[in-house]
Amino acid sequence: MNYPALETNARSATTLGIVGAGGIGQSLYESIRSFNYADAAAQMPIVIEIVMAIDPASARLRTVLI
Repeated sequence: MNYPALETNARSATTLGIVGAGGIGQSLYESIRSFNYADAAAQMPIVIEIVMAIDPASARLRTVLI
C-alpha cells in the first residue's frame, strides 16, 4: 500500500491552516491577517525547519518498516 509520507502531511497541515481549516498554519495565518509580520517571519522558519526535520526521520522510518 502507498501511504502519504509524514512530511507531506506536515506540509498539507500548514497549507490547510493558512486557508482556514486549523492546524499548524493557523497561527501563521492569524499573524499575517493581523499584520504582525514579525511574528509571521519568526513562525515561517520554524515551520520550514520542522518539515525539514520530519523528512529524514520519515524516510528512515519507512525504510525500517517497509
